[in-house]
Amino acid sequence: MELALTNNDVAIHFTIRGKGYPVVMLHGQFMNTSMFESFNDAFKEYQLIKIDLRGHGRSDKPTAINMEGYIEDVLSVLDKLFIKQAHFIGFGLGAMVAGTIAAKYPSYVNRLVLMSIGKCSYYEAEQKFHEKYASILRTLSRKQRNEVLMDYMYHDIKLVKKYYKRMTDTATGLTDKEENAVILSTIDFNVDDFKSINAPTLILNGKYDELVPQDEAQFIHQVIGNSRLITFLNSGHAMLFEEKERFENEVLDFFTQQ
Repeated sequence: MELALTNNDVAIHFTIRGKGYPVVMLHGQFMNTSMFESFNDAFKEYQLIKIDLRGHGRSDKPTAINMEGYIEDVLSVLDKLFIKQAHFIGFGLGAMVAGTIAAKYPSYVNRLVLMSIGKCSYYEAEQKFHEKYASILRTLSRKQRNEVLMDYMYHDIKLVKKYYKRMTDTATGLTDKEENAVILSTIDFNVDDFKSINAPTLILNGKYDELVPQDEAQFIHQVIGNSRLITFLNSGHAMLFEEKERFENEVLDFFTQQ
């Protein structure tokens, strides 16, 4: 098991696959490196560096987390591997982290792919989402709410669940304090930081994603000057699974553009 230690001795788990140009892959909230396992073959020409952000996967689980901590996780892994620059792919939470690294530590980022990211913290987006469907959700547990909300987040729910079942479940065993730390971890996310991003950026959004609606993806596109926005017409929040082949082709083509 590969581990890197941050300056504050937080142990960060990561995996490495391949020997090509490095691509850093950052997972979504309450997910982990296993969400990217099905993309190994498509990206076989690259060295894939998948990182469990703190509070997730096999990394340490502090009871207080913020964006700076997540950034330290990623840079600690890259510094351990002597990687000075890489392509970045981020999903949801991972997109917030990848974009903020591109804004604040631009030398590390060559090309940037941001999936399912809006203009506010994940906590705020989820709160708005829950308020919109409060009449349906108010008597349900958090787990039950998340099951119901899948109908409004994804287009091909059956396919998404198939991929989710393949992921390693490392969230079930979290304590309440550890879970709350993750839920609140992006409160200090500031989309205005993205105005500083100079790296070529590909923004991916699903037409049926009600958690991150299209107008928010358009907002991110307008904030990042050197960016392109693609809307996946047959997807919701998880276009990388719902339209996997197109996702792979779009990202691979983006990586090879001059």
